[in-house]
Amino acid sequence: MRILGIALVVLLVSSSAGLADFQNGNRLLDACKGQLGFGRDWLHEQGLCYGYLAAVSDILAYQAVGDFQSCVPPGVTLTQIEDIVERGLENVPATRHRGGAGLVAVILSRAFPCS
Repeated sequence: MRILGIALVVLLVSSSAGLADFQNGNRLLDACKGQLGFGRDWLHEQGLCYGYLAAVSDILAYQAVGDFQSCVPPGVTLTQIEDIVERGLENVPATRHRGGAGLVAVILSRAFPCS
């Protein structure tokens, strides 16, 4: 699962990837809320959200993103991570235009700091 997470991050932040424009906080929040505009395809949007959050969360377990690292405890679900990230993104509207991985790193490092 961790290899898949790393592969997803590489694809999401690559300039040649089809989802490269998905990486800012506004689009991430829209995907997690099912508001990207894919019509009835809410499951596709939820998959984008969960995939991105799982990938960034997995990366943070092994290395910092910017100056931030997170240690999500065993048993925490992607639904919990989604709730935490959504709330965090809603609380910082002035910075949601920034890169999604960095924003998620900040939010998760505050919610689940490494000891």
